[in-house]
Amino acid sequence: MAVAFRLSGQPNVPPEILATDATNYVNQEVVVRDVVVQVTLRPTLALLNLNQHYPDSPLTCVIRGKNTNNFPELERFLGQRVEVSGRITTYQGRPQIILKTPGQIRILDAVPTSLPPSPLVEQPATKVKEVAANLPAATVPAPLPPVAAQPNRAVWWIVGLFAVLVVLLRSLVAWFWRRRVRQSGPCPPPAALVQLPAPDQAEAATDPSTAEEWKQRALMAEAMAGRQGQILREKLMPELAEFAKQSLVQGLYAQRNTLLETQRVAQQALVEMETRLAALQLSLPERIRAYEQRIGELEKEVETQGAEMRELTRATLALVRRKLETERERERLTSRFN
Repeated sequence: MAVAFRLSGQPNVPPEILATDATNYVNQEVVVRDVVVQVTLRPTLALLNLNQHYPDSPLTCVIRGKNTNNFPELERFLGQRVEVSGRITTYQGRPQIILKTPGQIRILDAVPTSLPPSPLVEQPATKVKEVAANLPAATVPAPLPPVAAQPNRAVWWIVGLFAVLVVLLRSLVAWFWRRRVRQSGPCPPPAALVQLPAPDQAEAATDPSTAEEWKQRALMAEAMAGRQGQILREKLMPELAEFAKQSLVQGLYAQRNTLLETQRVAQQALVEMETRLAALQLSLPERIRAYEQRIGELEKEVETQGAEMRELTRATLALVRRKLETERERERLTSRFN
């Protein structure tokens, strides 16, 4: 059904229509309000497709020849809701409007979502419950795989590795010390547990050369342990730094891929919902109530799902909310001119 809006009391004012109604106004002066979803620039031609991408666009704005100089920065119309005035003609059976002056097109407001608006269809207001019953309980697929490596996990790995190195160094020093003690013989027992030594043994125990020898051995063991620790640090520190850098980069890359995949799946879920609503041919108020009901279901799912599914459900919820705002704006526009 064609939907046109005409101001009362002004019969000479061109009808205001959507791009989807262009085929019903061929060879008539009209004012079209819809979204520019595709801009194609060529050396001597510019094309602005409304509502849908080529070849599904119901109406194309064409700028030919030298008139292209009158429309600088055509890319700014991409994704914008515009008002186009002119006569609808056809080219190879496809509706079009020839733009010659900049005054024929102007931006109304920005569109919050990249999905093209669906055409308005009037049906009895008795199918909202049927929509809710046909919508799936969860339009999101199985949970996404977890991120392979996170930056904070890499930091904990580095800290744990340093702790292991410290323990190994201390064990190495203790092992060298025990080895030196075994080679030099057992330590003398405490004086309270043995008899007084013979005169020659007492002299050996109090000999300054023996004490100096023990001191030198302790210093050698300490120096050897220090050299071993320095060698380990020189060999392991570059490898640990490289490992930390690679872990951080891999974690950030995995997070980026996960976010992109989440956005893609949420967009697909919204497209499936749009397809179901279009198949049921609901009126604009019924579509709005269906979106509101779906938003309520998604909000409940966010509270009960796990972390991975919760992020995907939130992305879907944001897209549905933006689509609901677009439909409400269309409803306000329709009520304004009715």
